Amino acid sequence: MPDLPVFRYPHSWGAPRNHLSHALTDVSLRWGDRVGLPDAPPHGLHAMGRGLNMGAYAGWIHPLTSSVQLLQLSSDFALWITVLDDALERLGPTLKERERVELADACAEFFDGPTGSVHPVLAGYVTGYQDVKARARDMMPSSRHDLWQDRLHYELKACNRVSLTEEPLAAEQWMGLDFYANIRPFTPGVLPFMPLLEIADDCFIPQAAWEDPRLRRLEENACLLFGMFNDVASLEKDDIGRPAPNVVLMHQHEHACTLPDSIEAIAQWHNTLVRETQRCTAELLADHRGQPAVERYVHSVQHLVAGIANWHLHAPRYGPLLRTRATLLPAPELRNPGQSSLT
Repeated sequence: MPDLPVFRYPHSWGAPRNHLSHALTDVSLRWGDRVGLPDAPPHGLHAMGRGLNMGAYAGWIHPLTSSVQLLQLSSDFALWITVLDDALERLGPTLKERERVELADACAEFFDGPTGSVHPVLAGYVTGYQDVKARARDMMPSSRHDLWQDRLHYELKACNRVSLTEEPLAAEQWMGLDFYANIRPFTPGVLPFMPLLEIADDCFIPQAAWEDPRLRRLEENACLLFGMFNDVASLEKDDIGRPAPNVVLMHQHEHACTLPDSIEAIAQWHNTLVRETQRCTAELLADHRGQPAVERYVHSVQHLVAGIANWHLHAPRYGPLLRTRATLLPAPELRNPGQSSLT
């Protein structure tokens, strides 16, 4: 077999799966039944949940926390957001542009509440959403409640609006890679997990750091990196002979090359973005010295990126086919004078 394209991460970004995260998936599936999550076509909620193994996902993205409660919350949230995202992904292309905007507006109201009636599409998600937020609030200082909740709402609304109003355009006609780079940070549903990192690793970020655009670039780059690797893992699902928001297929269409050549090109783009993210992170940390919460948060984001990649390789839904397409390896460290050990 020829050498497979290599997706690289710095060794320091990786960490073993949290040893407390086993057996969480079955608990999440029972939770999903209890809060009335809608079923998940085509094989049902339980088959989908076991195929993704939400408990493992939580263990990979929170490798250092000692809180089983936080890990279970993250596993439950992963189930909730995946079922909702999949439902909206199926629905979006069937709607007209105006209907997509109206549904995105309804979702925004839902994420800020819900305080009253909700759109019929969202009715099955109310109890689970309220439960997740209530449990999260119990895990943080009361002084952080409002800021944390505002941030969660912002990420959910931003991701949902892009998924409903922009991503479907790439299923209607082939779009360019610049379009992909702009929307993909918002479409995998990972940004809403960033607030959970603050709880997991006790790294509640000062307001001044939030206002630093390099922190946002780190988060969005992290999600774009996830998206590239996920698209390789999703090729069998996405390659159905028509336009799709999958970076490998978009590259193949744009450059008229073979699928292996496109995967290789995306791996190179991915690895270049990793290096750019390292440089951005080094600058960010240099300007926020003496703020341990910022360093811990950066480290948490790095663990999330590498952890999700490792989760892909182990998840029954992705792993077996992904291993035939690409390789995941530690990458050489980027050494700069004064660079933090957390980069």
